[in-house]
Amino acid sequence: MALSLILRPESAGDDTNVENVSGATYHWEAVSDQSDSSWVNTGITVDNWRRDLYNIPIMTPTGSISSVTLTAKCKYGAGISPTTGYKAAIKVGGTVYNGTNTTLTTTFTEYTYSWATNPNTSAVWKRDDITNLQIGIELRRSLPASASYCSEVYITIAFNEPIPCEIIENLLDGNWSTYNSTLTEPSWFVINDGINPINIDLTKGDYVVIRPYVPSHTETLRDSWKYMDTVDLIELEINSKTSRQQLYNLMAGIRRVIHSNIHDLTDFQVVRFRDFTEIFNEQFNVWKGRLIIALENNRVYIDTL
Repeated sequence: MALSLILRPESAGDDTNVENVSGATYHWEAVSDQSDSSWVNTGITVDNWRRDLYNIPIMTPTGSISSVTLTAKCKYGAGISPTTGYKAAIKVGGTVYNGTNTTLTTTFTEYTYSWATNPNTSAVWKRDDITNLQIGIELRRSLPASASYCSEVYITIAFNEPIPCEIIENLLDGNWSTYNSTLTEPSWFVINDGINPINIDLTKGDYVVIRPYVPSHTETLRDSWKYMDTVDLIELEINSKTSRQQLYNLMAGIRRVIHSNIHDLTDFQVVRFRDFTEIFNEQFNVWKGRLIIALENNRVYIDTL
């Protein structure tokens, strides 16, 4: 299920160049209050674009970001209709990027512009991109009697909730040979919905079953319920028919991959090796162990949509 998070201006950004503000002390206040009774607007100069940029709260989406959409509520004043009067603006990686030139009407209307990827890198959006993002507007007075107004600006971040088991499987499978050149990679199995059973043959090698631990996901509220810390726990069941030593070698190999990529995941700030327990097994010459992995995000902006 696609989720979304709305962030509104909380302070002034690098540019405050739109000439006038009404109904508020600061420009960012005028466009963050969801009211058409406060706004910013262009001055008397014709044909010059004026830009405002605003800082947004530090946040952490808990999944892969699919798009970033800026929404602005704008209009032009009385007079002849201008040819263009508004452009969306974001600043990322030290560079400002704009949406398309938009012709306004005489009533406040919402206009949206989306970026599916980070325009600074042409790659998918990452958490740090959003943390350092500034949002804003550019307004233009194209005729003497046609000032441009903006009463609201916000950004919507669309993302997908991460699937921790699949993230761990991809992390281990994609990095095993890099950190375990002399240790044969085991087979990885993610527990499914039970419709398609997993068939395992230990004669063909070691295997690791990946499943959610209990509890799978926990949240701790902080900062007056505006943010939260989250922890997702994953259980890895290691199985080997070789020896107890091989069981511990596999545990060490998994730990090595986790420690080497502790801050390298896109959807989580930290991946952490929690603990390992050898499991007593009545099967002859089969050694088992349980390993717990934690995926953590700190100070996540709470999604209330």
